[in-house]
Amino acid sequence: LEEYDACLTECGVDMAYGDWDLPYTCEEWCAPILDQPTTTTVVSLYQPNDLLLTEFEQKLEGAAKVYHLVNTNHVQETDSKVGVLADHLQDIFDGGAGAAFVIPK
Repeated sequence: LEEYDACLTECGVDMAYGDWDLPYTCEEWCAPILDQPTTTTVVSLYQPNDLLLTEFEQKLEGAAKVYHLVNTNHVQETDSKVGVLADHLQDIFDGGAGAAFVIPK
């Protein structure tokens, strides 16, 4: 935390010059900075895709195929047990998508 590090540095300088007259160590003095609530934000960025591989994955060196999920609806496109998707996924895991997708066994 930059603010905490800055506080410790400033406190250390004050102590070195004899300007510190508080009954605390620098760590104790700066500790409240660490107790401030933090917010974590997850950002998802849209990536163009063919509903199986992202455009980036399709353009990887060694990528050999583009997969299309024909005759499927949105529910089926997310279910790995659906025939065409299951076949494509198996093909990818078997190395059929090219060198970019080979999984060492």
